[in-house]
Amino acid sequence: MRGLSGAGAGAGPSRLDWAVTHWAVSVRRPALTPAVRVLTDLGGVAGLTAWTVLAVALLLARRLRRRAAVLAAAMAGSAGLTVVLKLVFARHRPPVDLLADEALSTYSFPSGHSFNTAVFVGALAGFVLFSPASGRRKAVAASGAVAAATAVGLSRVYLAHHWFTDVLAGWALAAAWLCLVALVVRRPPAGRRRVRRRPRA
Repeated sequence: MRGLSGAGAGAGPSRLDWAVTHWAVSVRRPALTPAVRVLTDLGGVAGLTAWTVLAVALLLARRLRRRAAVLAAAMAGSAGLTVVLKLVFARHRPPVDLLADEALSTYSFPSGHSFNTAVFVGALAGFVLFSPASGRRKAVAASGAVAAATAVGLSRVYLAHHWFTDVLAGWALAAAWLCLVALVVRRPPAGRRRVRRRPRA
């Protein structure tokens, strides 16, 4: 297949990447590709910015200021990390002749769409998981977040904007980042921490 005979500069793609990209290109269908483009745009910079602004506004309207601040900070942090990590790894994207869309000028690793989408839906799901909501609602929130993050990530491979390991890295980074955010948010204030008393001699 055209474009699968060599790798660009930077961190080279693995054998798994070539195999998955080859498969993704082979299963493309004219009727499916426009829908995948819409899906991938929802997880892009413009799409996630709009979703974040809307979600923050709704949280503020419900007077959930802390959750609004957490979501905004989590998204700002993941966006910044995406830019920095792309420059650090400087991995090139799949060959342009495999693209089902317009070529991008940024680097490939990690997948920003995968990373930031997973952070967004993961944060929203986390609000439900760490609430008194029913087990059913928590299951729906968790499964919905996983489904959304998976769909956007795979859309990047389908369109050949990313190698599969770029997407895997994006998901892994999102999980780590969300765990860090949760630890910071749920850490009790200094004034509320229990002070251990020394045992009397």
